Amino acid sequence: MTNHNPNSDNTTPSNGKKSGAARTLSPEHRRALEESAIVPEVISERGYFTATDSAELEELGFSRNQRRVPALVIPVHGVDKRLRFYRVRPDDPREDAEKPGKFTKYEQPTSTGVALDVPPQAHPALSDPAKRFWIVEGEKKADSLVSRGECAVAVLGVWSWKREGMPLPDWDNIRLVGREVLIAFDSDAERNAQVRLARSALASYLKSRGATVKIVKLRDKEDGSKVGVDDFFVAGGTVEDLLGLSEEFTGFEPSVPDWPVMAEEAYHGLAGDTVRLMEPNTEADPTGLLIELISAVGNVIGRGAYFKVEQDKHYCKINPVLVGETSKARKGTGLNRIRQYVKLVDEEWFEACIASGLSSGEGLIHRLRDPDERENEDGELEVKDPGVSDKRLLVEEPEFASPLTVMRREANTLSMVVRNAWDDRPLENLTKNSHERATDTHITIIGHVTRSELLRHLNEEKVGGGIGNRFLFVLVQRSKALPHGGEADAVTDDQVRRLQEAVAFGKEEREISLSAEVEDQYGYSAKELWEEVYADLSEGRRGLFGAVVSRAEAYVRRIATIYAVLDLSEDVKVAHLLAALAVWQYCEQSAYLIFGDRTGDRLADELLEALKDAGEEGMTRNDIHDFFGRNQKSVRIGSVLRDLERQGLVRMEKEKTDGPGRPTERWFVRDA
Repeated sequence: MTNHNPNSDNTTPSNGKKSGAARTLSPEHRRALEESAIVPEVISERGYFTATDSAELEELGFSRNQRRVPALVIPVHGVDKRLRFYRVRPDDPREDAEKPGKFTKYEQPTSTGVALDVPPQAHPALSDPAKRFWIVEGEKKADSLVSRGECAVAVLGVWSWKREGMPLPDWDNIRLVGREVLIAFDSDAERNAQVRLARSALASYLKSRGATVKIVKLRDKEDGSKVGVDDFFVAGGTVEDLLGLSEEFTGFEPSVPDWPVMAEEAYHGLAGDTVRLMEPNTEADPTGLLIELISAVGNVIGRGAYFKVEQDKHYCKINPVLVGETSKARKGTGLNRIRQYVKLVDEEWFEACIASGLSSGEGLIHRLRDPDERENEDGELEVKDPGVSDKRLLVEEPEFASPLTVMRREANTLSMVVRNAWDDRPLENLTKNSHERATDTHITIIGHVTRSELLRHLNEEKVGGGIGNRFLFVLVQRSKALPHGGEADAVTDDQVRRLQEAVAFGKEEREISLSAEVEDQYGYSAKELWEEVYADLSEGRRGLFGAVVSRAEAYVRRIATIYAVLDLSEDVKVAHLLAALAVWQYCEQSAYLIFGDRTGDRLADELLEALKDAGEEGMTRNDIHDFFGRNQKSVRIGSVLRDLERQGLVRMEKEKTDGPGRPTERWFVRDA
C-alpha cells in the first residue's frame, strides 16, 4: 500500500530549543501506562514524557491543529535503535474531520514517513530466531509484551508495515526464517474488513520470508468494545493464554470457528441504512437482507453500469444462495421486503421481471427470447414472435435444491445456460424444431436452501466448479423471534428518493472503474487497494470449497460497482471496495464453513471422514478396504489417498512388519 506522506526515515527528529530541558512524565500518564500492563523499566527505556506546552510539540514537528496539550509523547524507535520520530496522545483529542463523531486518538507529524516501532528492550532479540516474535498495533501494546519478556514490534497503522506497495526495509533487520511469528492485532480485526485484509497480507509476506506465522484472535469485551493485547493482560490474561488464542496461518483464515462475521464496512451508505430500517421488523438475518438488496439493485439497473476487465464488460449480476442450518433460518422472509422497497421506484420491474421455477435451460431462454423474424413466401421479413424487450429477470428459487438436481441430469442444459448468463454470453437453444436465442440478458438468481440439502446436491467438484462458482453462498440464521410478525417498514421519502436516484443513475450505460484518487481518510486509492488484495483473491483454494470461491475477483468488483451506484459515484471509491470485500469475506467464510475440506469426490470425502473418526490410531490399507466393504479397487483407493496427501489433508507413516515383505502403510488425518 502506497504511503503518500513524504518519507524521512533517515531523519532523527529535532528537539529544538528544549533539547537539553528535563522531560518528565506526569503522574496521570504514568498511571495510565502502568494500567496498560507496562512495567516501570519499559516505560523508562521507551522515554515516554508529558508535553504541557504546545511549543514543545511545535518543535517536534507537529502542525498547529495537532498541538493539543497536555499530551502523552511517545518516542518511536526504529530497528536500527535510533529515535525515528514522536507520536502523541492528547488528553483532549480533536474530532476527525473525515469521520464526524470520532476522534483522532494519536497524532503523528505528516513528514515522518513509515517505520516499524521497536521497544528498546526488544532490540537484542530481533536477530534471535529462537525467540518468538510478536507484531501488534501500537507502541503501548508492544511495550506490554516486552514487559513480559517477549520480543515485539508495533505497526503504527495496519498497512504501515509497507511503503509504496513494498514491505519496509526494516524487515531485513529481523531474522524471520524458521521463526515463530505471532500477529496479534486488536479484536476488531474479525469485524473490520480493512484490518483483516491487512493482517492476511502481512501474514502472507512473513510466510514467504520463511516464518511460521500464527494469527492471535482476541475477543471483544462483553459490551462489544475492542480488545488489544494490553487490555488482555490488564484483564488477567497471560502470554500462555494469548498463545492459546493463536491459529497457524495457512493462507486462508476462517474468521470464527462456528459462524462468519459481517464486517462493519458492508453496511455502507444506502444499503446499510435500508437494512438498519428493516432489521427490527423481521426475523430475517440482516446479512441476508443486505445481500438480497444488493442483488436486487444489481438486477433492476439492468445493463447500465458496468466495469471492464480487458475488453470484457461485467454487469452487476449477483447470484446469492441463502443457506440455513435448518428450515427455521427464515431465509425467505426478508426478500419480500426487498421486493416491495424496490417496487417503489420501478413497478414495471416488479410486475414483469420477477419469476421462479428454474427447470430447464430452454425455459430460461424462452423467457427472455429475442424476436423471431423470418422471410415469408414473398421474401418479406415477417415477425413470427416479437420476443421479450425487457431482458431483466430476477429468478427466486425458494427450493434451490430442485434446480441443483436438474443441473446434474445428463443432457439438461440448465447448468450451461446459467453459466452463460452469468458470463454475459448469448443464450441459445440449438434444437432442430425449436431454435430460440436470447441476447443481452440480465439474469439474477436468488436461492434458498438448507445446508444439508446443499451438501447432498452440490457434492461433485465438476458441479461445484462448473456452476457453484457463479453463486455466492451465504450462511443465515433467524435473527430474533417475532411471535406476531414484524411491523411494516417505515420507509422514508428520503430513502425512496435516494433509491430512485441511484436506480436512474445505474440504468444509464456507464463504465464505473476503480478510482486512482488518493483519499485523505485512508491514505490510498481504491486502485491501490485493489492491487493490494488482488493476489489473495485470485489465489486458488483446494477442494470443493476452492471450486465455489474461484470467481472472487469478479464478484468483488461487481458488488463494489453496485455500492458505487448507490452512492451516485462515477468511480469505485475505497469505501465501496471495502464494503464489497466485507461481503465477499462473509461469503467466503460461509463457503468454508459449509464445504470445509470436502474434495468434491464422494469416495475421498467418505475416506477423509473415516480417517477423522480413526483419530490417533489411523487406518491401514486393509482397514480402508474393510471400511468400503472390499468394494473399491486398490488402484482407486491408492489414487484417492495420493490426492488427499498432495492436498495436505492426510499423511502416511510406514511401519515395519515382523516378517519379510513391504512395510505396512498407516494413514492419518493431518492436523489442521
